[in-house]
Amino acid sequence: RRRRTRARISNCVLIYLQYLLPYASRGARFVARKCACGVAERAMAMSAAALRASALKGTRGAVTVNQRALVDKMLARYSSDYVVIRELVQNADDAGATRVRLAFDVDGDSRVTALTISNDGRDFTEEDWSRVAEIASGNPSEDTVGMFGVGFYSVFAMSDAPIIKSGGRHLLFTWSEDNTLATHLGHSDPDADLRTSVVLEMREPRAWDMRKLRSFLARAVCFTRGVTRVDITRNGKGTVAVSRVVGGGTTTRLAHAIQSPDGFFSVPELRSAELTMRVEEAGAPPTEVRLRHVEAVAA
Repeated sequence: RRRRTRARISNCVLIYLQYLLPYASRGARFVARKCACGVAERAMAMSAAALRASALKGTRGAVTVNQRALVDKMLARYSSDYVVIRELVQNADDAGATRVRLAFDVDGDSRVTALTISNDGRDFTEEDWSRVAEIASGNPSEDTVGMFGVGFYSVFAMSDAPIIKSGGRHLLFTWSEDNTLATHLGHSDPDADLRTSVVLEMREPRAWDMRKLRSFLARAVCFTRGVTRVDITRNGKGTVAVSRVVGGGTTTRLAHAIQSPDGFFSVPELRSAELTMRVEEAGAPPTEVRLRHVEAVAA
């Protein structure tokens, strides 16, 4: 019996050594690793302030920006030529313009080689010249949508060297070899009629669908505040004119003002007016469409 008992005990010891001991050693290693990680985390937390202090005493560097790549990423928002036109018409509207002209230079294959967008708004001020050279600066005025902000840089979708001409000055944008954007300011005779122009020499000649452009402008002029006419010329000759005429209007006082859900504003009255959109095209009778424009007046 003693021999049998010793044999059973020996077998149990062997089973323990064969199957349980590896798991026990793994647990020991896990505990050791956990302890080591805890020590390392405490060391890192304790040394963060020291690392910062040491770095501030070292060599100072600067983060560089590839301005061309940055502008290209911004242009992803402006994939349509008509969006570029909308931005420039809006800038003209912000400048108090009533008339805009799109002058297309077209080659023998009916492809556009250059486009000049002009308006009769106010001349550029010193602040405007400074702001237009700052990406995303925009206009802090509450009375404008966003004069000369990111939207203006949509012109780079068409041209690598746009020119702004206003009040006897002109500003040229060019790309440097290190992909930074430079400006060059010159002086020229001011225009008496259309005071501000943006000149875009196309990156490459391109075809334009003038029918779609005409429809786009008719919709855009419906919502401008001051711009009521857009003329399109082709190699100096007038081809299309889109205009808006505002008729008599009425004001309706609401019996109960409409309140926004958060109480931020209320609408006590509505104003309505008759709009007549007129499209004149060379060699064709004019087309007119009458609309009713309704505006909510917030208080």
